[in-house]
Amino acid sequence: MQVEVIKERPSLLEMTDHYDREVQRLNNIPDVAIDKTRETAIEEITFYGQVQTWFVRTYKVEGGATTCALILSSKEQNMRIIIPPKVTALLVRQVSKQLVKKGRSRRGKQSNAFASISPEQRQKNLAKARVAKTKKAKAKRKSR
Repeated sequence: MQVEVIKERPSLLEMTDHYDREVQRLNNIPDVAIDKTRETAIEEITFYGQVQTWFVRTYKVEGGATTCALILSSKEQNMRIIIPPKVTALLVRQVSKQLVKKGRSRRGKQSNAFASISPEQRQKNLAKARVAKTKKAKAKRKSR
């Protein structure tokens, strides 16, 4: 005689993970529906020739908080990640300000724009710039 064990049906909370709950929450906020991007897929080939597919969707809430939902799908693994608003804001800030600033600085150092100017000509140019700066400061003091 076989005894059949009947398991209770798992609750909805047990069947879903953080990613599912967060995406459902974001999709149910009325203000987010307007500021939600379509899911974009990017395929990348790793150093070892394996294909990874990234799916990216961005949500922006009325207060300006931006949340990203990422899915990585590859031969070995499937991973789902929610990037919270604070981390997304940090990434945007780093890309838009710090990396651009560093890139400009690096390109400025690499450029040979001043290589053709002789040291004497450079000194003359600096002297002219100083004179112009002092004239501007005097004119500003007079206008007060």
